[in-house]
Amino acid sequence: MKTPRPLSVTIISIAAIFVGLYTLAIKLLVVIIPESYDLFVEFAAVMNTTALVKLPAEFHLAHGFTGSAVWIVAGLFMLRGKNWARVLALLWGFGVLVLTLLVARLSLPFYLKLATWLLLFYLLTREHCSRYFHAVRPDTEDT
Repeated sequence: MKTPRPLSVTIISIAAIFVGLYTLAIKLLVVIIPESYDLFVEFAAVMNTTALVKLPAEFHLAHGFTGSAVWIVAGLFMLRGKNWARVLALLWGFGVLVLTLLVARLSLPFYLKLATWLLLFYLLTREHCSRYFHAVRPDTEDT
């Protein structure tokens, strides 16, 4: 039985893909342009002065590349109705929230990410979204 894709899933999926592509482009510029990398390292050092957990710039960079890939993959596969992609997006978002708390403490970036994650959680776990992600699709049926 085909369940129509909710508009909220379409919007979130497309936004996730664009966020992933945008952050990927930014991280590539950080790696390619030496001055950008130097600024990135300085910024990480400044963040570490008040962080609960001090992390090297290389960790932040690797986390950024990983996050870009996660958002692109999750967005693409949520459009196809794959429940694992919805779970991946929610878990990654929660992980980012925890990491932001550890690095930035209770600050504006934390509260913005908290509000975003709560909105994503609400929109992606509503009943009609769950029906969409659990519907049997022709490409996944046993034949």
